[in-house]
Amino acid sequence: MAADKSFIKRDDRQELAAYWGRMWKVVSLEGGGGLFLVQFADGVAHRWHHHPRHAEIVYVASGSIEQAIDGRGAAKLAAGDAAVIPRGVRHAARPLEPGTAVLVVLMGDGHDYESVEDPAGATA
Repeated sequence: MAADKSFIKRDDRQELAAYWGRMWKVVSLEGGGGLFLVQFADGVAHRWHHHPRHAEIVYVASGSIEQAIDGRGAAKLAAGDAAVIPRGVRHAARPLEPGTAVLVVLMGDGHDYESVEDPAGATA
């Protein structure tokens, strides 16, 4: 019998490597995708990248970021704001103020997490 995942505790999170800060996979969704917690390092941007197998919803929990989406421009997002990024669309983000921006990210479309980074140096 699979472990019950009705309640997820902080210690259950899986930390993933991220050059731009810290990222935890909080829970996997049935059929693929998951819920992630993202914490930007002060002043470090997340370069242009895309997710070939899933869409993404970004919710700013604290701080503010500039979220760029290829073909759609860029917007300043503050706590309580969100962005919807379709599967396969290039996007990038950077924190806009000192301190740490924290995001809650939902990835879906029935596939596991995959991120394809653009060449080094390409930022929002």
